[in-house]
Amino acid sequence: MMTANEFKQCRERLGLTQEELAQALRTTRVSVARYESGMRRISGAVQVALTQLAIRTEVPMAGVV
Repeated sequence: MMTANEFKQCRERLGLTQEELAQALRTTRVSVARYESGMRRISGAVQVALTQLAIRTEVPMAGVV
């Protein structure tokens, strides 16, 4: 299970604000703040979503269309 500190470190590594992460997770900023403070348990679904955000694929541009 992910700890509150690991959750916060993951968000910071992604370079996202609490608001931006909340939008990506389709939740509220308050929920993200509660995950980070340990007031709310971080579910497996949230962990999977964070993993998916961390491994985003980038498609290099060959040129401008």
